[in-house]
Amino acid sequence: MLTAHDPDLAAALERHVKVLAGDIGERNVFQPDALHAAADYIEQQWSVHGCAVTRQDYQVRGVTCANIEVALAGCVQVDEIIVLGAHYDTVRNSPGADDNASGVAALLEIAGMLQALSPRYTVRCVAFVNEEAPFFFRGDMGSLRYARAARLRADRIRKGIRLCCVTSIQRPATLSASFPIFARRADCDGSSTRSRRRPIFRSKLRRCRGGCQGSR
Repeated sequence: MLTAHDPDLAAALERHVKVLAGDIGERNVFQPDALHAAADYIEQQWSVHGCAVTRQDYQVRGVTCANIEVALAGCVQVDEIIVLGAHYDTVRNSPGADDNASGVAALLEIAGMLQALSPRYTVRCVAFVNEEAPFFFRGDMGSLRYARAARLRADRIRKGIRLCCVTSIQRPATLSASFPIFARRADCDGSSTRSRRRPIFRSKLRRCRGGCQGSR
């Protein structure tokens, strides 16, 4: 298993970014073959780590899109969930190295690392599709689709962490940014007033340490 101090970790992260941004390049519904290639790569990498991969498939403009997920069961509070996510699509005419092959690379390796730990809560690592324009804050946005499905399942999501632009040197990496998804307050306290909607995923990466325990 790679650790934060393992010299091989940097090489693994670089390899993921080169494949996604270099070999595959622009990946979105306007470049469906590339979008599918990126999804297949993510699924393959997690499978190599021995992770059980699930997909949430849906159609957008005649193109099959997928949120890709691995779940690592908690050892204490299995029904309490932390969602760690990164989007793998890009804006048009961009290879998306920083935004967001870098976040996906981190997500891929973190999932592998967590397999060697005993997290207190269940951790779901999710690669989201369709987070860039023109789908941002719209019905086909991948994280919104995921949030709706989680609401229907009555999932108990404690925290959400987004990995985005983690290699940027011009601004801080948005590890602590909230997921741009909103749900009716009914998801939280039974009220159904849509005007009082609020973000359901908001947290900071450092807080994850409080929810995970090292292997015993």
